[in-house]
Amino acid sequence: MKQEIKDFVEGYNKTMDFNKEILESFGKGYVPSYTKNFIKEYLSTNKITEEGYDLENAKLYTYEQTGTQELQAFNNKTYGTTYFWFKPGETEEEYKKRKTDSIGKHALERLKEISMEMAALDGEKNEFEKICNGLNFKA
Repeated sequence: MKQEIKDFVEGYNKTMDFNKEILESFGKGYVPSYTKNFIKEYLSTNKITEEGYDLENAKLYTYEQTGTQELQAFNNKTYGTTYFWFKPGETEEEYKKRKTDSIGKHALERLKEISMEMAALDGEKNEFEKICNGLNFKA
């Protein structure tokens, strides 16, 4: 395996440890039910391993504008290409801040959407309660 791939994997896997720490900050033993997919999208903890991916033939690209690297590797379980991103040189604090800021912004957006949906449903509920009360049906 090329040294640049090894360096990427080492750095990427370290960020998976950071993600575990962020998850633990939500509360020990926290297991999301409603937000499971949301959390998995933003805070994967799956590390890159030689058993899981064909790292000998992996390709590494760098986005010059951001310094972010992209690794493309064949996934031995799904039999397709998996993409990984890592920003070399980013400190633990910078990484965690970037991740938590992103999660917080998206969580706040979704919370606002849910609140609006709940308000609409509450209005509908009130109207049905009036109908039921008017017909002497108890909810």
